[in-house]
Amino acid sequence: MNTDSFETAQNPIIAFAKNKKEAKQSFARDDVHFIYESKKGGLYFNENGTDRGFGDGGLAAIIQGAPSLNSDHFEAMG
Repeated sequence: MNTDSFETAQNPIIAFAKNKKEAKQSFARDDVHFIYESKKGGLYFNENGTDRGFGDGGLAAIIQGAPSLNSDHFEAMG
């Protein structure tokens, strides 16, 4: 991920959720920049911290096949 494209900290925090319910709980944390929802493979950008919705963020990518991923699969570049 290019941190310039998403206007995040140099070391963005990624949360991992098994389903939409867990993903919504992760959105409530202001320190989380990205959430990967493994049930459907959605990678979401949380632009506005704990405020309702995504702000200027939202669905950034759908990873085909919804693979099981962890933080080792992501690298921030800036």
